[in-house]
Amino acid sequence: MLETYVISLDEAMWGGLLVAITMAIHGTGMFGIGIAGLLTVAWSTGILYMLAQNFQDTQLQKRRRKQQQQGETKQVGATHR
Repeated sequence: MLETYVISLDEAMWGGLLVAITMAIHGTGMFGIGIAGLLTVAWSTGILYMLAQNFQDTQLQKRRRKQQQQGETKQVGATHR
């Protein structure tokens, strides 16, 4: 038959302290990961916004050039009549 083991207050305190230290280290690491994740999301959002803005500017320039060319063609056609 096994003997019953009774934990002492000293052992319980050390166990609690080690668990607390482990949780603090883990919490700090998770906080750092969370901040890194947020920075990554902010950076990628900024890059995507910049690319979308560049694409939009390019498309607007093409549209304006096309409208100007069509306007010039209409004006030339009207003066030849």
